[in-house]
Amino acid sequence: MKTLCDLQPLMNALAAFECAGRHGSFTRASKELGTSQPAVSRHIANLEDHLNSALFERHHNRIELTPAGRRLYDAVNLGLSHIQAVFQEIRRTRQDRALSIGCSYDLAHLYVMPRFAALQDAFEDREIRIVTTNSYRELDRADVDYSIRFGTGHWPGMAAVKLFDEVVFPICSPAFLDGHPALKSDGGWHALPEMPLLHLDEGGQGWLTWEDWLTRMGLPSGRGRSSHKSMLRHYTFLLQAVTEGRGVGLGWGTQIGPALEAGQVVRVGPEIRTGRGYYLVCGERRGDSPETAVLQTVLAAG
Repeated sequence: MKTLCDLQPLMNALAAFECAGRHGSFTRASKELGTSQPAVSRHIANLEDHLNSALFERHHNRIELTPAGRRLYDAVNLGLSHIQAVFQEIRRTRQDRALSIGCSYDLAHLYVMPRFAALQDAFEDREIRIVTTNSYRELDRADVDYSIRFGTGHWPGMAAVKLFDEVVFPICSPAFLDGHPALKSDGGWHALPEMPLLHLDEGGQGWLTWEDWLTRMGLPSGRGRSSHKSMLRHYTFLLQAVTEGRGVGLGWGTQIGPALEAGQVVRVGPEIRTGRGYYLVCGERRGDSPETAVLQTVLAAG
């Protein structure tokens, strides 16, 4: 049985033949194929020698298919059309087998991508697509199979399974801690209102804010907000600012695990559990599916 490599010269010759027959010109065929006119002529000549039959009639500046050439041209066209149809079918099947997961940019970077290899292993016959957006409306698109959302677990018409709770505590860099020894003492977190605090949100997104944390800890929040406020729009930017020693930020436990383990940041205060969390959200029909259970297991893994 001949392999594709064995058939390569014949495939090249048939490609040159089809192009020349379609254009009625060796010259135009060579331009489309990105080769020289003599190379096209050589392919045709080899094909004619192989078949022991003329495929073109040469008329000075033009060529015409012979009856044998017409039969071969129709067969090649039929074969190419069938191959193209199979290509499209395979592509459609691959797209149908894709599994799309939507989430925010920050969550994709800090939480989903570290688990991407595990997702691929769990769904080895599927293409995993990550759809990133900071708008929940975008996550409602028909081409998003699952989304990871922050809240209380209630989205009308949707099924939701919890991945992890919102657990928040203050963090800073080791260098910042060395430069502010008051934070190292017992109860040193009481000095946090006097520190440069890096803020992510004023409450509009529903995440815990510095004002929330300070108030729950019985500390004055006004001074931290008015005197030392530094607002960053994305959590990845805030985490970078913390690691650079620019101030103290709030750390969401699950998302900063790698930074804590690597010693890039250290914890400098008590944690707060808000009762909210991050959920894997999908259509109600998918809620109890084995696929959802596998996704929950992979994404909730530490």
